[in-house]
Amino acid sequence: MHEAAIAQAILDTALTAAGQDGGKKIKIIRIVIVAGALAGIEQPSLEMYLTELARGTPAEGTVLELKSTPARLVCRTCGHAMPFDSGRTVDVQCDQCGGPNRLEADDACYLESIEVES
Repeated sequence: MHEAAIAQAILDTALTAAGQDGGKKIKIIRIVIVAGALAGIEQPSLEMYLTELARGTPAEGTVLELKSTPARLVCRTCGHAMPFDSGRTVDVQCDQCGGPNRLEADDACYLESIEVES
């Protein structure tokens, strides 16, 4: 349920960033969010909260785009990196040198851009 707090933070940030353009009303059309593979954000839940929180604001009706940064396996010995798909098992050994792999993923979430019209 942490999506509610994230949606509120996204909305607050987008509304502040959009500001006013010479006193004209601004409408937020699109919000683009980037979230790491370990952020644990579910897009349907985030969209639901954002839709509800945005009612009556310049962000009402905005389109939410969620970009995910993938996890990857990185060899501790040679540094070889390869994308990791969460649907498969973790390869504990590097396929190039046999060294031990570690799973790297980002848990960050940030607002990449907003699209507005005035």
